[in-house]
Amino acid sequence: MANIISDVKDYIDNNIAVYSSLLIDYLQANNNELMIRHEPSNVQETRYMDGSRIGMFNFSITAKNLDSKVAIDQLNLITDELDLVDNLELDPTLTFIVVKASTGVRLISKKDKQEFIYSITFGLEYKTRRK
Repeated sequence: MANIISDVKDYIDNNIAVYSSLLIDYLQANNNELMIRHEPSNVQETRYMDGSRIGMFNFSITAKNLDSKVAIDQLNLITDELDLVDNLELDPTLTFIVVKASTGVRLISKKDKQEFIYSITFGLEYKTRRK
C-alpha cells in the first residue's frame, strides 16, 4: 500500500492555508499545532486484474490552539477544502477519488495551559495503479 498519510499531509501543507505544518502521529510541545494520523481500520481494497486497486483509508486531523475558535475554524477550513478534492492524481500510481468527513469537529481535551484540542475524522477513497 502506498504511504497515503504522507501524501495527504503533503497535499494539505501545500494547498490549504494551515496555521502550522501537519505533524504525523504526535503533537509536540507547541501551543498551536496540527497533527494527522491514520485511524485503525480494516483494509478495504478491491483488486483488479490489471493490478489496480480501489480502497478506503481513514485518517484524522487534530488541531491544538490556545483559542478554541481558531482550532475549530482551521478544521472546518480543511474539511471544506478536502470536500472539493476528487480524482486528484498525486503521482502516476495514486489517485484520491473522494475525501469525506465521517465525524464532525469534536473536542478532545482542554489542557492546563489553556490549550484546546479538537479533532475530525475522514474517509478517503483512493485508486492505485501498478507501476
